[in-house]
Amino acid sequence: MKKIVLLLLRRSCILLIVVCVISLCYDFLTPKGIPWLTPVRVIRIGEVTQKVPLFIPRRELKTTATTVSLHAITEVSLTELTQMLQEAQILLLDTRSYADYCAGHIPGAFSLPYDDFIARTANLVEIDPNQKIVTYCEGLNCSQSIDLAVRLGEMGFRDVYFYYGGWEEWQAHHNPIVKGRQP
Repeated sequence: MKKIVLLLLRRSCILLIVVCVISLCYDFLTPKGIPWLTPVRVIRIGEVTQKVPLFIPRRELKTTATTVSLHAITEVSLTELTQMLQEAQILLLDTRSYADYCAGHIPGAFSLPYDDFIARTANLVEIDPNQKIVTYCEGLNCSQSIDLAVRLGEMGFRDVYFYYGGWEEWQAHHNPIVKGRQP
């Protein structure tokens, strides 16, 4: 009886090893295989650095990894945002709902609600990948600006930032606002 159990255990282990090797080989050879090491994007919020996984199929990762120079998605402060707006060197994207955007937004901002982002990615094709982009949303309780910044980085935009203080901080400092549909 003991010999039979040992024989079954040995054969089970051999079978398990063979199945694992075949599975790993298949995964490595297929273009839609799961990456063995998940690539990450580094973002900075103040002094805290955090890694966010990139969910890019391996086929796209191989073609974009060599051509895209990734920088850390970094938070900009209210002072930095104000300076960037004065120098007119950024594309400012409001990730809140369109109704919130129309009710009031930062001057010069364009509405790109995060919920509509996937449907409107065709509009982003015309934007230079080196364009400095800053995203913002409601404020500290909203992460849509970070999510959109990371997604834009995944798409190949090289100079992307987020304003984490968002609409709440902008208003709290009595900065100018615009109401309606115009940036």
